[in-house]
Amino acid sequence: MRKDEITMPELGRVRCEWEAQARRRRKKKRRVKTLIYRCRLSWTRQNALLALFSAGATARAAARAVGVNRMTAQRIFRVFRERIALSRAAVSPFVGRAEVDECYLSGGRGGRRVSKQGRSLSGKFAVVGVAQREKMSGLRRLRLQGGGRVDCPTLTAFVVENVRRGAQVHTDQLPAYKLGLVGFDHRQVNHHREYKCAATGACTNLIENAWSVLKRHLGRFCGGWRHNLILFLREIEMRWECGVATFGAALRELLLDSLRPPSKLRI
Repeated sequence: MRKDEITMPELGRVRCEWEAQARRRRKKKRRVKTLIYRCRLSWTRQNALLALFSAGATARAAARAVGVNRMTAQRIFRVFRERIALSRAAVSPFVGRAEVDECYLSGGRGGRRVSKQGRSLSGKFAVVGVAQREKMSGLRRLRLQGGGRVDCPTLTAFVVENVRRGAQVHTDQLPAYKLGLVGFDHRQVNHHREYKCAATGACTNLIENAWSVLKRHLGRFCGGWRHNLILFLREIEMRWECGVATFGAALRELLLDSLRPPSKLRI
């Protein structure tokens, strides 16, 4: 046998190594970067849509900027909001000082005859919220609920569900707030005279800031949020808590966590 000839055992070993390398190449080729499960958009376009969503753009404007169909952008944005809502399904009750207030949004039927001024729900949506800022860390927390009535049973049930009994709750002087009867340290501020009560220290400026963010963001969508109110409210909660600077990074980490196996999820 000549020296340059390859024996059968060596040929089999080389063939096994070649097949193993081919399997590794195929496996590496199948491992495509993605933010959404089974999404066929390129990694670049997914990142562009995520950046535009974080900036508060509408799906139609994002589709025009990225170069995809508007229905595709709407579907991607809906997946983002569904993932946010799923992550915020179970929130622990607030402890400490909390601020509770209500907000009124247009119901879409328009006109002064339909949408009366004031707290009337004629032609409007009512949104109730509770906000809190932790003293030690400075982190903010927000919980919103929409589509219901603004009466004493509804407001009391919302506060009992989201705030621990015995906590200090600040509200305005709406007669429907009777939280002192259910075990809360209820303090009120008269907004006709002042924004912060000098006697009790009651103040609702934090939740009023959340209302400004809510109305500014929903005003871009021309009423489309009315069909998916709960998804938009959960998005507003995360935007307000994270802030403009860190919302995009937090959402990216949330999407990537949803793609990891259960053993690799970050807790």
